[in-house]
Amino acid sequence: MELCLLVDQLNREIIHYSSGLKKDSPLVYRVFVKVKTKLNDIILFHKDRGNEFKNKIIDKVMDNFKIKR
Repeated sequence: MELCLLVDQLNREIIHYSSGLKKDSPLVYRVFVKVKTKLNDIILFHKDRGNEFKNKIIDKVMDNFKIKR
């Protein structure tokens, strides 16, 4: 089982998470789709590692909400 966390680095709060059988782009996408925070409030997205973030779907989310990497 894999886990993807979206963490507010300012206060170390977990904003949302998703889990799944594979570490892939749909796992990451689900965390953005289900988050209750306004995506426009997210300024910067930092990943620790993983190619699942190098994806057209994730790029579109970043572009649409003007989130910098």
